[in-house]
Amino acid sequence: AWELDEDERELGPAQWVDVLVRLGLKKFKGNMEGKNVPFTERLNKVIQDFLVPNAGKSNTETFRGELSLDEVQAVFKKFKPQIMAIFMYYAREHPTIPGQPLREPSMNGPGYLRMLKDSKIVTRQGDLRHDFPELQARKVFQDSQMEEEGANSIDTGGGDEEMIYMEYIEVWAAISSYKFPNPYIPLQKKVEDMFANIVFPNQQQFALKGKGKKGKKK
Repeated sequence: AWELDEDERELGPAQWVDVLVRLGLKKFKGNMEGKNVPFTERLNKVIQDFLVPNAGKSNTETFRGELSLDEVQAVFKKFKPQIMAIFMYYAREHPTIPGQPLREPSMNGPGYLRMLKDSKIVTRQGDLRHDFPELQARKVFQDSQMEEEGANSIDTGGGDEEMIYMEYIEVWAAISSYKFPNPYIPLQKKVEDMFANIVFPNQQQFALKGKGKKGKKK
């Protein structure tokens, strides 16, 4: 049990850094020759080897929980014809192979980047709003990959280099948080604004050509 007063249970930024330094000192006491390892190297190892690889796990779970909310799913349901049309435009269907389960259509990395560029989602240095560079787009693609059942498995997700429809939906929700980073805006509002004001208007020349000007289903 804590033996501190109620107001002493939280760490400020300075205390948080102090904790990391102390962890580095405790965990890495020296090298093979018994010489002292510099504080900076110990701190860097704690951050790179332990903190960074695990720091985003709870955030990912929280994000996916928010994604499953009825209000968010209602937006994807409302826009499903347009969202599905875009997916099928850039995805590919897989041929049937005797003796193997039917694979879902999937989108590879190059198709994903082309979709984002056509939608004017990816930004570059010099743009009025440089909020989603290609490097970040690639990171989102990698982070969206669902856990596979085994090595080279395609039963759950689309594989390491392919994205199935459910992963594609998650990607759009993640991207909306980059385009509208204000934490006080609900996720459903971010997703709806991104589709209605950025994606659908720009996709009128591509996947939504001839499908009407508004991305809304009545």
